[in-house]
Amino acid sequence: MYRKKAETGGADFIIIDTAPHSDKAAAIASKYADLIFLPCRPSRFDLKAMQPTFEIIKITKTPAFVVMNVCPRGKLAEDAREVLRAQGFPVLDVIITQRVAFSHAVADGRSVHEYEPGGAAAENIEDLFNFIEERLKL
Repeated sequence: MYRKKAETGGADFIIIDTAPHSDKAAAIASKYADLIFLPCRPSRFDLKAMQPTFEIIKITKTPAFVVMNVCPRGKLAEDAREVLRAQGFPVLDVIITQRVAFSHAVADGRSVHEYEPGGAAAENIEDLFNFIEERLKL
């Protein structure tokens, strides 16, 4: 039903952002999604919180990937990614680093591409979009 409404409305690509602990909303969104991204900070609490979400995704069998997000520069993101991979989670090589440009852009209601074209934050988002584009064959 939702997919038909989106297609009828002329949508080719839709992003649905659910709250991190909304099981019902996440289940509904994953049922209709072609691809799921789960942002995860490289902290112990965030790493542990991934399991319940993946249980929902296993039911819908929708392809899903963890995106390491708000990562400080250094080895922490790599370590967190390896911990998740060792547990069987598919984790993208793309890492979204913690950049001031994200905060400034949001404060102004802009994207990082508008705020700082060619900057490191914009490059992170381009890397993520390139993966999405390739995966969905856009």
